Amino acid sequence: MAPEEFQSLLDATDNPKHRLIWRILAGCGLRSNELVTLEVKDIDLDRRIVSLDKTNTKNGKSRKVVIPKSLLADLSAFIKCKESEDYLFVGQSLKDGKLQPLTTRAIRKAFNLACEKAGLGNYSPHSLRHYCAEQMVEAEIDLNTIRLQLGHSSLGITQIYLSNNLEKRKDKLDASGFGV
Repeated sequence: MAPEEFQSLLDATDNPKHRLIWRILAGCGLRSNELVTLEVKDIDLDRRIVSLDKTNTKNGKSRKVVIPKSLLADLSAFIKCKESEDYLFVGQSLKDGKLQPLTTRAIRKAFNLACEKAGLGNYSPHSLRHYCAEQMVEAEIDLNTIRLQLGHSSLGITQIYLSNNLEKRKDKLDASGFGV
């Protein structure tokens, strides 16, 4: 997903909660299943950290994710309306009188509708995680920092995102005059 496409996705999303979800997925590099299990208590706005419990991550390891400064104001305003024991994003189903978390299926449905409205191609909510990684590579953030943010177990997995920017690397090398 290109930056213009991401902006089109945001522009095509009428629901502010969904817009915030897209921004968190794209800004923090979370997986949808990590996002839906987040509780308000997992977010430390002062330290700009999201704490992911090992039971909610793909590799079964807990991790800390940095919240980009650009998300703080909107995320803070959203959280002010919630109780500390609440899920960050709730759906419409109740269990024991308590709203249950939004489902990954609901996220996928809202995402697909927004993509269709924006005229975007074949993307999924997971595409926003890839977008996050590609933007970090583009910003020349070191590979280990990207690996830690995404929760990859090895640099080899994270290096996949480097090959996506092969043409940009060629351009940088050419512009630098590098050669032997």
